[in-house]
Amino acid sequence: MYSGAAQFLAVALVSGGAPLLVSVFTLVAMGLRHLAYGPALMAAAGHEQATRRAWAWAFGLTDEVFGTALGALSRGRRFSEPFMFGLGLAAYAAWVSGTAAGAAAGGGALAAYPAVEAALGFMLPALFLALLLSILSRAQLPVIAVAAAVTIGVTLLHSATSGILSGMVAGALAGLPRGRA
Repeated sequence: MYSGAAQFLAVALVSGGAPLLVSVFTLVAMGLRHLAYGPALMAAAGHEQATRRAWAWAFGLTDEVFGTALGALSRGRRFSEPFMFGLGLAAYAAWVSGTAAGAAAGGGALAAYPAVEAALGFMLPALFLALLLSILSRAQLPVIAVAAAVTIGVTLLHSATSGILSGMVAGALAGLPRGRA
């Protein structure tokens, strides 16, 4: 599975004893955000941009690649398919080499270094948060506030799985374009 967030969530769901259907539904719902990445990126780049090879570079359109590409566009970089291929290839190479290194080292490789082990567990969310903050605008704050409030509220009232799903839906609904009067 080429999704760090989904892998972490899958491990949490399985180790927490979540039913299989709940786990599958949660992971599929979480993965649906990737469907919006391409159109959002093309909207930021300008629809006149070439997308002949989008079917190929879209494979590498992960959270981090999306955030990096949007950040580069917001800082004035022009969209290009070679740039997208480069971002995706670098991210995929890091993912594969990191997975190979982790598999070779085996479980407990960092047991003697608990601070490093704890930091690595936080690294992926921190990376995405840093990328998100680099492209954040005032217009997005209400959407983020709605998603966060619903996630926290439903998690406290029901469960973490329900909170995550509810927060994703609430954020998506809050982010829908409003009709003009």
